[in-house]
Amino acid sequence: MKPIKIGPIRIGPHTRNGKPTGKFQISIPKRIYGRRHRPLFDTVNDAIFAAKKIQQAFKDGRLQEMARERAAPAVISFFECLRRWLEEQDLRVRTLKKRPSSLERDMNHFKSAKAFLGDVPINQITAKRLAEYQADRLAKGMKPPTINSDVVAICKVLRWAHREELLPKVPVVERLPISRKAPEVPNMAEVARIIRALPAKVRVLGRLLAETGCRRGEAFNLRWEDVDLKRGVIHIRSKEGWTPKTAHSEREIPIGRELLGQLQRMAKQNASAKEKASDYVFPGPDPKKPRTLMKRVFKSALKKANITRNGKPLRITVHTLRKAYATWAAIEKGVPPRVLQALLGHAPGSSVTDQWYIGIPADALRKGINELPL
Repeated sequence: MKPIKIGPIRIGPHTRNGKPTGKFQISIPKRIYGRRHRPLFDTVNDAIFAAKKIQQAFKDGRLQEMARERAAPAVISFFECLRRWLEEQDLRVRTLKKRPSSLERDMNHFKSAKAFLGDVPINQITAKRLAEYQADRLAKGMKPPTINSDVVAICKVLRWAHREELLPKVPVVERLPISRKAPEVPNMAEVARIIRALPAKVRVLGRLLAETGCRRGEAFNLRWEDVDLKRGVIHIRSKEGWTPKTAHSEREIPIGRELLGQLQRMAKQNASAKEKASDYVFPGPDPKKPRTLMKRVFKSALKKANITRNGKPLRITVHTLRKAYATWAAIEKGVPPRVLQALLGHAPGSSVTDQWYIGIPADALRKGINELPL
């Protein structure tokens, strides 16, 4: 579409990062409003109508009146803002810019927000109102990490409203304090016991999770085309119907010789299966679809392995294998933080790696003892 000119005002498609967003933007030069202004519209007709209105007001000397109208906050409820935001996010999911599970997680956080903030005008959601929301959730017995996640989701909608000029300013609310505890993770020998206790059909999957630190979804959606059996690496990358958690999650992970040998044998068996062959390394009951769960078999294996600390069972989940991998790499092998973040699929400089993934084993702490020669 060629730009449309109405007097000094230009109209054209809106783009972000070089790609059209489907909206239309009018560019109003500085000499009209005193500063450059670029509002967005859903259709080209809406943009043309607005441009003609501004041009006429400029000729008639009514711009100050229009500026006051434009500066007045829109009376729109949080619920309506949420509805519009969800429409945009659904489009992002359909264009593979956002994972379906991320949108589903966001929607879970909005359940309580809709009850507390639903009918509140968007321009009345202040830092005080959000603090009242925190107090209400605490009074109902919710834990600080959950409440903080809810507020983060609410602020996503508020930032969108600010970008759409529905909210003059995004309120800043202090997060609830959380006592951060380093994860208690099993050692290599204990994880090996758990892997041996797994059923044969998921033993290689468990080993891959423990030896690479990849996420469950990354392992479940791993295809044979993502496994380089010659170089001994696996590729975590976007594919039709599935995308990694973030852009930094796309990566290459080296694997050990024994795990590589097991994958090579699995590849040969899969190739000889013919009609039952699967594109997925770890398919579900239907060979055309990936596995989606291993919680039950892992829990059974954990019970057989009987991993304890101070006489009490150590709480271990499938995700703990990822934390164990990070701990072994950082504490026992001394892998540099930047390399470890790349292996885990974390953003460079992310604080998540140290705060939530690396536990300090008791044996490592004892190395800090200094005994004086007295």
